Amino acid sequence: TLSAVRQSIKNLRGQTESPLCYNDADFNEAAYMDELAGFGSRHFAHYYYINKMQTLYLWGAYEEAYRVAKQSDRFLTDSPGMLHTAEHFFYKALIICALYPASKGKQRFMWRLWLKKTDKQFQKYADGCADNFIHKSRLLSAEIERAFGNTQAAQNFLYEAIDLASEYGYLNIQALANLRAWHLHHTEGRQRIAQVHLRDAENAYDALGAQGLTHRLLSFYGIEKAAWFGSETRNDNGNLDLTTVLK
Repeated sequence: TLSAVRQSIKNLRGQTESPLCYNDADFNEAAYMDELAGFGSRHFAHYYYINKMQTLYLWGAYEEAYRVAKQSDRFLTDSPGMLHTAEHFFYKALIICALYPASKGKQRFMWRLWLKKTDKQFQKYADGCADNFIHKSRLLSAEIERAFGNTQAAQNFLYEAIDLASEYGYLNIQALANLRAWHLHHTEGRQRIAQVHLRDAENAYDALGAQGLTHRLLSFYGIEKAAWFGSETRNDNGNLDLTTVLK
Protein backbone atom coordinates (compact mmCIF):
# COMPACT_ATOMS: atom_id res chain seq x y z
CA THR A 1 0.00 0.00 0.00
CA LEU A 2 2.74 2.45 0.94
CA SER A 3 4.56 1.62 -2.30
CA ALA A 4 1.47 2.49 -4.35
CA VAL A 5 1.01 5.78 -2.51
CA ARG A 6 4.70 6.65 -2.84
CA GLN A 7 4.75 5.93 -6.56
CA SER A 8 1.58 7.95 -7.19
CA ILE A 9 3.24 10.90 -5.46
CA LYS A 10 6.38 10.46 -7.56
CA ASN A 11 4.23 10.23 -10.67
CA LEU A 12 2.54 13.58 -10.04
CA ARG A 13 5.92 15.10 -9.25
CA GLY A 14 7.14 13.96 -12.66
CA GLN A 15 9.62 11.47 -11.19
CA THR A 16 8.44 8.27 -12.90
CA GLU A 17 9.36 7.05 -16.38
CA SER A 18 6.23 8.56 -17.91
CA PRO A 19 2.91 10.06 -16.78
CA LEU A 20 1.14 6.79 -17.54
CA CYS A 21 3.33 4.48 -15.46
CA TYR A 22 4.80 4.27 -11.97
CA ASN A 23 8.12 2.75 -13.00
CA ASP A 24 11.37 4.24 -11.78
CA ALA A 25 14.84 2.96 -10.89
CA ASP A 26 13.52 1.38 -7.68
CA PHE A 27 10.02 0.25 -8.69
CA ASN A 28 8.74 -2.17 -11.34
CA GLU A 29 5.02 -1.65 -11.75
CA ALA A 30 4.35 -4.91 -13.62
CA ALA A 31 6.09 -6.94 -10.91
CA TYR A 32 4.18 -5.06 -8.22
CA MET A 33 0.86 -5.82 -9.91
CA ASP A 34 1.77 -9.50 -10.05
CA GLU A 35 2.35 -9.41 -6.30
CA LEU A 36 -1.05 -7.79 -5.72
CA ALA A 37 -2.79 -10.85 -7.15
CA GLY A 38 -1.69 -12.86 -4.12
CA PHE A 39 -1.94 -10.07 -1.56
CA GLY A 40 -3.64 -11.31 1.62
CA SER A 41 -5.40 -8.04 2.54
CA ARG A 42 -7.15 -7.23 -0.72
CA HIS A 43 -8.68 -4.03 0.64
CA PHE A 44 -5.12 -2.68 0.91
CA ALA A 45 -4.30 -3.91 -2.60
CA HIS A 46 -7.31 -1.89 -3.74
CA TYR A 47 -5.39 1.33 -2.98
CA TYR A 48 -3.09 0.78 -5.95
CA TYR A 49 -5.94 0.71 -8.46
CA ILE A 50 -7.66 3.73 -6.95
CA ASN A 51 -4.43 5.73 -6.94
CA LYS A 52 -3.76 4.67 -10.52
CA MET A 53 -7.26 5.73 -11.57
CA GLN A 54 -6.66 9.16 -10.06
CA THR A 55 -3.29 9.80 -11.64
CA LEU A 56 -4.37 8.63 -15.09
CA TYR A 57 -7.47 10.82 -14.85
CA LEU A 58 -5.40 13.84 -13.85
CA TRP A 59 -3.08 13.26 -16.82
CA GLY A 60 -6.10 13.14 -19.12
CA ALA A 61 -5.57 9.48 -20.05
CA TYR A 62 -9.26 8.65 -19.77
CA GLU A 63 -9.39 5.38 -21.74
CA GLU A 64 -6.50 3.96 -19.71
CA ALA A 65 -8.09 5.24 -16.50
CA TYR A 66 -11.35 3.50 -17.33
CA ARG A 67 -9.56 0.19 -17.90
CA VAL A 68 -7.99 0.52 -14.43
CA ALA A 69 -11.39 1.45 -12.98
CA LYS A 70 -12.78 -1.83 -14.30
CA GLN A 71 -9.93 -3.66 -12.56
CA SER A 72 -10.63 -1.70 -9.39
CA ASP A 73 -14.26 -2.85 -9.54
CA ARG A 74 -13.10 -6.37 -8.71
CA PHE A 75 -11.88 -5.23 -5.27
CA LEU A 76 -15.09 -3.50 -4.16
CA THR A 77 -16.36 -6.54 -2.27
CA ASP A 78 -13.11 -6.48 -0.28
CA SER A 79 -13.50 -2.83 0.75
CA PRO A 80 -17.09 -2.44 1.98
CA GLY A 81 -17.80 0.70 3.96
CA MET A 82 -14.25 2.04 3.61
CA LEU A 83 -13.47 5.59 2.59
CA HIS A 84 -11.38 4.53 -0.36
CA THR A 85 -14.47 2.84 -1.83
CA ALA A 86 -16.06 6.28 -2.07
CA GLU A 87 -12.85 7.46 -3.79
CA HIS A 88 -13.23 4.64 -6.29
CA PHE A 89 -16.76 5.71 -7.24
CA PHE A 90 -15.84 9.39 -7.29
CA TYR A 91 -13.00 8.99 -9.75
CA LYS A 92 -14.72 6.32 -11.81
CA ALA A 93 -17.63 8.73 -12.25
CA LEU A 94 -15.30 11.56 -13.31
CA ILE A 95 -13.62 9.22 -15.80
CA ILE A 96 -16.97 8.18 -17.28
CA CYS A 97 -18.01 11.84 -17.50
CA ALA A 98 -14.92 12.50 -19.59
CA LEU A 99 -15.72 9.58 -21.91
CA TYR A 100 -19.49 10.07 -22.03
CA PRO A 101 -19.74 12.67 -24.85
CA ALA A 102 -18.15 10.24 -27.32
CA SER A 103 -20.21 7.23 -26.19
CA LYS A 104 -23.10 5.77 -28.17
CA GLY A 105 -25.99 3.36 -27.94
CA LYS A 106 -26.32 0.97 -25.03
CA GLN A 107 -23.02 2.09 -23.46
CA ARG A 108 -24.22 5.70 -23.37
CA PHE A 109 -27.59 4.69 -21.90
CA MET A 110 -26.02 2.53 -19.19
CA TRP A 111 -23.45 5.19 -18.29
CA ARG A 112 -26.17 7.82 -18.02
CA LEU A 113 -28.13 5.71 -15.55
CA TRP A 114 -25.00 4.87 -13.56
CA LEU A 115 -23.90 8.51 -13.35
CA LYS A 116 -27.32 9.62 -12.13
CA LYS A 117 -27.30 6.90 -9.48
CA THR A 118 -23.78 7.80 -8.33
CA ASP A 119 -24.63 11.50 -8.23
CA LYS A 120 -27.56 10.77 -5.89
CA GLN A 121 -25.35 8.58 -3.72
CA PHE A 122 -22.79 11.37 -3.26
CA GLN A 123 -25.58 13.81 -2.45
CA LYS A 124 -26.58 11.43 0.34
CA TYR A 125 -22.97 11.25 1.50
CA ALA A 126 -22.88 15.04 1.56
CA ASP A 127 -26.10 15.20 3.57
CA GLY A 128 -24.62 12.78 6.09
CA CYS A 129 -21.16 14.36 6.34
CA ALA A 130 -20.72 17.66 4.53
CA ASP A 131 -17.16 18.06 5.80
CA ASN A 132 -15.99 15.01 3.87
CA PHE A 133 -18.24 14.93 0.85
CA ILE A 134 -20.09 18.10 -0.10
CA HIS A 135 -17.22 19.50 -2.20
CA LYS A 136 -16.88 16.20 -4.06
CA SER A 137 -20.63 15.96 -4.52
CA ARG A 138 -20.74 19.40 -6.15
CA LEU A 139 -17.77 18.67 -8.39
CA LEU A 140 -19.29 15.38 -9.49
CA SER A 141 -22.63 17.08 -10.17
CA ALA A 142 -20.80 19.67 -12.25
CA GLU A 143 -19.07 17.11 -14.41
CA ILE A 144 -22.25 15.09 -14.88
CA GLU A 145 -24.20 18.17 -15.93
CA ARG A 146 -21.43 19.09 -18.33
CA ALA A 147 -21.32 15.58 -19.78
CA PHE A 148 -25.07 15.80 -20.36
CA GLY A 149 -24.66 19.16 -22.12
CA ASN A 150 -25.91 21.47 -19.35
CA THR A 151 -23.00 23.91 -19.23
CA GLN A 152 -24.66 26.62 -17.11
CA ALA A 153 -25.60 24.16 -14.39
CA ALA A 154 -22.10 22.69 -14.61
CA GLN A 155 -20.55 26.12 -14.10
CA ASN A 156 -22.72 26.82 -11.07
CA PHE A 157 -21.79 23.51 -9.45
CA LEU A 158 -18.10 24.06 -10.22
CA TYR A 159 -18.06 27.39 -8.40
CA GLU A 160 -19.80 25.78 -5.44
CA ALA A 161 -17.19 23.01 -5.47
CA ILE A 162 -14.32 25.51 -5.52
CA ASP A 163 -15.73 27.47 -2.59
CA LEU A 164 -16.63 24.40 -0.54
CA ALA A 165 -13.27 22.72 -1.13
CA SER A 166 -11.60 25.88 0.09
CA GLU A 167 -13.92 26.10 3.12
CA TYR A 168 -13.29 22.51 4.20
CA GLY A 169 -9.58 22.47 3.37
CA TYR A 170 -9.49 20.07 0.42
CA LEU A 171 -6.82 21.68 -1.73
CA ASN A 172 -6.72 18.74 -4.15
CA ILE A 173 -10.42 19.14 -4.96
CA GLN A 174 -10.04 22.91 -5.15
CA ALA A 175 -7.27 22.37 -7.70
CA LEU A 176 -9.30 19.87 -9.71
CA ALA A 177 -12.45 22.00 -9.69
CA ASN A 178 -10.44 24.98 -10.95
CA LEU A 179 -8.92 22.79 -13.64
CA ARG A 180 -12.36 21.66 -14.76
CA ALA A 181 -13.58 25.27 -14.67
CA TRP A 182 -10.65 26.18 -16.89
CA HIS A 183 -11.61 23.46 -19.33
CA LEU A 184 -15.27 24.49 -19.39
CA HIS A 185 -14.54 28.16 -20.05
CA HIS A 186 -11.80 27.30 -22.54
CA THR A 187 -14.19 25.06 -24.48
CA GLU A 188 -16.85 27.78 -24.42
CA GLY A 189 -14.38 30.34 -25.77
CA ARG A 190 -14.05 32.42 -22.61
CA GLN A 191 -10.26 32.50 -22.60
CA ARG A 192 -9.70 35.29 -20.08
CA ILE A 193 -11.64 33.71 -17.24
CA ALA A 194 -10.32 30.29 -18.31
CA GLN A 195 -6.72 31.34 -17.71
CA VAL A 196 -7.54 32.68 -14.25
CA HIS A 197 -8.87 29.24 -13.28
CA LEU A 198 -5.83 27.55 -14.79
CA ARG A 199 -3.61 29.83 -12.73
CA ASP A 200 -5.50 28.89 -9.57
CA ALA A 201 -5.27 25.19 -10.42
CA GLU A 202 -1.55 25.47 -11.10
CA ASN A 203 -0.92 27.26 -7.81
CA ALA A 204 -2.88 24.64 -5.88
CA TYR A 205 -1.13 21.69 -7.52
CA ASP A 206 2.22 23.37 -6.94
CA ALA A 207 1.33 23.76 -3.26
CA LEU A 208 0.52 20.04 -3.17
CA GLY A 209 3.91 19.23 -4.68
CA ALA A 210 2.56 18.01 -8.03
CA GLN A 211 5.01 20.05 -10.10
CA GLY A 212 5.23 17.41 -12.80
CA LEU A 213 1.52 17.65 -13.36
CA THR A 214 1.45 21.46 -13.46
CA HIS A 215 4.39 21.60 -15.85
CA ARG A 216 2.77 19.15 -18.25
CA LEU A 217 -0.64 20.80 -18.06
CA LEU A 218 0.71 24.25 -18.80
CA SER A 219 3.09 23.12 -21.53
CA PHE A 220 0.42 20.90 -23.10
CA TYR A 221 -1.92 23.85 -23.41
CA GLY A 222 0.81 26.18 -24.69
CA ILE A 223 1.08 28.30 -21.55
CA GLU A 224 4.49 29.02 -20.09
CA LYS A 225 4.62 29.24 -16.31
CA ALA A 226 6.55 32.49 -16.52
CA ALA A 227 3.68 34.04 -18.46
CA TRP A 228 1.70 34.45 -15.23
CA PHE A 229 4.19 37.14 -14.25
CA GLY A 230 5.43 38.19 -17.68
CA SER A 231 4.84 41.01 -20.07
CA GLU A 232 1.62 41.79 -21.86
CA THR A 233 2.03 39.25 -24.66
CA ARG A 234 0.09 36.42 -26.16
CA ASN A 235 1.43 32.89 -25.97
CA ASP A 236 1.74 30.59 -28.98
CA ASN A 237 -1.92 29.56 -29.02
CA GLY A 238 -3.11 33.16 -29.08
CA ASN A 239 -4.43 33.43 -25.53
CA LEU A 240 -3.71 36.46 -23.41
CA ASP A 241 -1.35 35.96 -20.52
CA LEU A 242 -2.53 36.54 -16.96
CA THR A 243 -1.02 40.01 -16.56
CA THR A 244 -3.18 41.22 -19.43
CA VAL A 245 -6.18 39.32 -18.13
CA LEU A 246 -5.96 40.92 -14.69
CA LYS A 247 -5.52 44.41 -16.15
